[in-house]
Amino acid sequence: DINKEDFLNIVYSEYNKVYKEEENNTNYEIMFLFFAFLVEWKYLLQFNKKCSNINWVNGGNFGAISNKKNELIKTKDLIKNLDKEYICDNYELLLTIKWCLKTREKYNKYNELAHLVACTYPFHVSNKGDRLDLVNNVIDYKINYKIKYTDMLEDLQNRKV
Repeated sequence: DINKEDFLNIVYSEYNKVYKEEENNTNYEIMFLFFAFLVEWKYLLQFNKKCSNINWVNGGNFGAISNKKNELIKTKDLIKNLDKEYICDNYELLLTIKWCLKTREKYNKYNELAHLVACTYPFHVSNKGDRLDLVNNVIDYKINYKIKYTDMLEDLQNRKV
């Protein structure tokens, strides 16, 4: 696993290359957090391993990060010291970030991205305030749901314009 700071630096550096002009937007920090969660979830789905040691929490309709005491960390505090020029040599992670950036283009408004995150399996099977167990969530998802719903999801994605 990549430690929380390195993971967030890597994701922030790539995210900021595309969305730098949105930095002054009031939802910039939370949009970044949505994006970072999607990177983590997609990476786990794709490579069957977590890429960071982040403790993700169901924050209601968004992902949140908790510290070791299970206290939620404010998003502004998370990203204020992140490096916009961070270098990453993890090819799998960069590939995942690029895929998520393409997805982010389709869901470019706050409510659209919030809805996408809220519809991911970990949020679907947890309650507000629960720590997300992404490793077990991905196993359960792949065994019980992905096979059943892949065709339906592809059909829905093909209809989206």
